[in-house]
Amino acid sequence: MLTHLRLKNWRSLRDVEIADLTPITVFIGANSSGKTNILDALYFLRNIAEYGIVETVFTWGGRQKICSVNATPVEPIGIEFTYSSPAKTRLTKSIQIAFHESD
Repeated sequence: MLTHLRLKNWRSLRDVEIADLTPITVFIGANSSGKTNILDALYFLRNIAEYGIVETVFTWGGRQKICSVNATPVEPIGIEFTYSSPAKTRLTKSIQIAFHESD
């Protein structure tokens, strides 16, 4: 079960941490507050697991489509998540994607 999620420079989310996720988590907020971007980050992670990071970034449209508008070209995109299994094993993974200025 996903228990923690942190997104840095992901689309409209500059630095967001969501702790204590439960089996049923509901995101409520105004339009354009980032709810869909949270779900997109999870889809992005799934695609990385299935197709690899280079193919996923290319398919999603590169830096222009996945990086925060306010991030500078040298700031990496960061997605960190913690997963706990039924056996109480906790696994934390972090992915950072850095782009060159010409990308």
